[in-house]
Amino acid sequence: MECIIETTPQELRELEDEYPRPGGTRVDGIPGLFNPKAEEDAIIRHIERIDTRKRKYHQALEYMT
Repeated sequence: MECIIETTPQELRELEDEYPRPGGTRVDGIPGLFNPKAEEDAIIRHIERIDTRKRKYHQALEYMT
């Protein structure tokens, strides 16, 4: 638990720096990928990773107090 409390703030800052950005749209409107929502899926997965880390961090804080 102490390890989670010590490392999570830095990990969250690193995750925020790695936040996926949506790419530019194509002029012709044709998706360039097989999955036209791939960028959205990547953003959602990243938000879920951040949410999971925050939840574990808060659980560790509650446990230690």
